[in-house]
Amino acid sequence: MFDGHVNRREVDITTKFFGPKAKNVLFGLHRLDSGFKWTKKLEAELNNNFFSVLRKEFKLKPGQEVEFYRRQLKQANKIVSYLINELSLPEDMVALRNEVTLYSDSPALRLKKIADIGGVDKTLRYEIARQMFLALAVAPLDARAVEDKLATRLTNLQDFLDDKLFVGKTGEAIRRDVYAEHNNKTNAVNRYDIGYPIKSEMGSHIKKHGLKVRNTTTGLEVLTQARHKGETIALIKALEKALDRRGEVDVLGSVQDSIGIQLTIMGDDKDRNRFIEHFDSLIKTYDQYESTEDDSLPDADRGQNNGVFKARKKYYLKGLSVPVEVMFFSLPEYLDYSYEVGDGYSGRAHRLYELRRTIRAASRLFPKEIYGNDFNIDSMVRERMLTVSDELRFKNSWS
Repeated sequence: MFDGHVNRREVDITTKFFGPKAKNVLFGLHRLDSGFKWTKKLEAELNNNFFSVLRKEFKLKPGQEVEFYRRQLKQANKIVSYLINELSLPEDMVALRNEVTLYSDSPALRLKKIADIGGVDKTLRYEIARQMFLALAVAPLDARAVEDKLATRLTNLQDFLDDKLFVGKTGEAIRRDVYAEHNNKTNAVNRYDIGYPIKSEMGSHIKKHGLKVRNTTTGLEVLTQARHKGETIALIKALEKALDRRGEVDVLGSVQDSIGIQLTIMGDDKDRNRFIEHFDSLIKTYDQYESTEDDSLPDADRGQNNGVFKARKKYYLKGLSVPVEVMFFSLPEYLDYSYEVGDGYSGRAHRLYELRRTIRAASRLFPKEIYGNDFNIDSMVRERMLTVSDELRFKNSWS
């Protein structure tokens, strides 16, 4: 519908939410001989159908659908803004316009603009359609979060760990200075010492990492970080995978690890493995525990950062449709996960991984057909990756 043609898939999606009369909008607005007229009655009918389907599709209570719809539009704008900022895209070409950011409670009026090929600028029509698409694509995650109360469940698990795993006052942390030798080119960790400065060898430099860690009942110190994959990152991941699924965007299927905990053991692989054994035994005593799945090997289908996740487990809890993912790192693994840049493009640093993942999603959301052949997402992302790699090389440098 963006280039003057309406394909079958777009008709199916539109009529699912707006009802059969949406076809009249899609095919009638830009045809002078169609005799089509837009009326307030038609607008109300389209809106009623849209919100009725939205309520049923996402199991909303009566009265929740309008606010739910608003929330998804805001999230759609956040996704586009995130990509613009993360990739340093030229704002003069891609910044959100008022017609997109200043939305009303009438989805039908947005449909009208999308279909009005003769009266609305092609780029604006695309950006409004993109917003509607993103809003509907991300909605299942929001609905699942509401239904499962994910944040509350993760808080309950953290309370259990505070009581049974961690030693001292709740949240009490100790600062540990880690002096690590990093390769000048790849930024990979060669060796490290906790608390004592070390000297660098030729071709390397020293970074000082200040980490706040907690004591545990294992006698090992652990850096603990909560992980929550928000709607923006989740949808980008789903969009990337959709390109391998003939355009089908399955957010729930693509994002199985929406909540979790990241634990870095202040030691080597043996220390990490000893901690995991203790953690496995402990969590089985949690009253909400159901089962464990070992997920240590990277799953290529889920686009994971291969070569980093050596120990990862999924813990299924009662009443949750998704597991709590716990990632276990030794200290060297964590430092490489945070800093190793390789050749500037293919490094294991999570920041580079996130940038690699955005390339295909951004190409889909900022197509050349709309923004012109000079708008080369791939080269923009690669330039951004080199900038980030340099930032990681210099970050926390001590000598």
